[in-house]
Amino acid sequence: MKHLLKTFALVLLISSLSTAQTYLDFPIGTAWRFTDARTLGLGGAGVASLTSSASLLLNPATLSLQQSGLLIQVHPALRKLQETRAYPLYNRIDDIIYKSIYAANNHYFNTWQGGISWKPRQTVFRWVSAISAGVFTERDLNYRYVEEVRENVFGDTLLARNQLTHTGTITRYTAGLALRPVKWVTLGLQLGFLRGNLSHDSTISFYKRGYTDVHQRQDWNLQNVPVVFSLGTLIRVNPHFVAGAVVQFPYTMQYQLFPANEPLHLDFPAEITVGFEYRARQELQTRLNIDFNYAFWSATASTRNGQPYLPLLQDSWAVKAGLEHIFFNKVPFRTGIQYRTSPWNRRTVRTAITAGTGFMGNGWQVDVAGGFSSLKYTYPDLFDDTLYGGNRVASTLDDVEEVQFLGVVTVTVNVNTFLKK
Repeated sequence: MKHLLKTFALVLLISSLSTAQTYLDFPIGTAWRFTDARTLGLGGAGVASLTSSASLLLNPATLSLQQSGLLIQVHPALRKLQETRAYPLYNRIDDIIYKSIYAANNHYFNTWQGGISWKPRQTVFRWVSAISAGVFTERDLNYRYVEEVRENVFGDTLLARNQLTHTGTITRYTAGLALRPVKWVTLGLQLGFLRGNLSHDSTISFYKRGYTDVHQRQDWNLQNVPVVFSLGTLIRVNPHFVAGAVVQFPYTMQYQLFPANEPLHLDFPAEITVGFEYRARQELQTRLNIDFNYAFWSATASTRNGQPYLPLLQDSWAVKAGLEHIFFNKVPFRTGIQYRTSPWNRRTVRTAITAGTGFMGNGWQVDVAGGFSSLKYTYPDLFDDTLYGGNRVASTLDDVEEVQFLGVVTVTVNVNTFLKK
């Protein structure tokens, strides 16, 4: 037990990376969903092969693939977002000299997820292969941005400090089960309930006399209990090829905004994910996982106080691919890639490159994975320069670069095996 705790602490320290919310994603949340280390190591793929309680979010039918016994799993993570904003500097003939970085942010956040699942060695209830329950992060909306404003005169005197903060995590409390009506087909059902409030805070703190500080805060209080329902299936074609599919049904989150005291209905779309796992025939086994996800964002219609709230969103899609190689000592090596479009603009594409591994003992297993994603785009200044007596009419857009470092750790304990030691 002491060895297990030391290993867990070590892995938690070195895996200090995970998906990060960015400014563009509010209020619908970040597109990345890596609920356990194996999924991240495979670039998000696993709809036909995931073996942890995180199957509840990806495909509940794969609960049938886990080990027999009672499994307890935790998925701790830290996450990091590096963000820089720059504007062009011009010479006297309006040629761009270089990009001047005026804000650089480097922030960390942490999340905890986990679940418990049970797979009997023999069927206790007719067709029931496994059952599970857990608490997972549905959408992480935490984001922080800080910039310093200085006077454009000799001495570069500090004028103000700007800060923008999005706070809030939507948590899914979920349960599900896997049914096996026939030997080669498994069905999965998942039912989840969402909870979590959000807030948006904007602050301008002036250091120079003659200016008045500005503070604006908006709280989003969740009024309903949104229900997330999904159905999945797993079909074993032969010993080397397994196909999986899952449908997640749409839901609506109803907020009350304060101090505006207005209702807001935020729609989330139906999603379809299909994928497969192919296992090579050789003894040193290599497994190929490929998933395809499609989200029907164009069918959503969010409103604020009865009026359209978001611009017309576009359907988004993602391709996730991963390779997993299992060595003689059962140590896996995983690598993956994910290519995903944004519902805000289909031409905005995010790609994540990931890798991971794991090791195990008698009754326990630790998996760890990490990766990164980079995105460059142009966007208006988050704080209007005219507030400080400036004028950037000639260069209204900033060049923004975001680098997301991704990671998650999964610690699994098989209670039946562990207690027999």
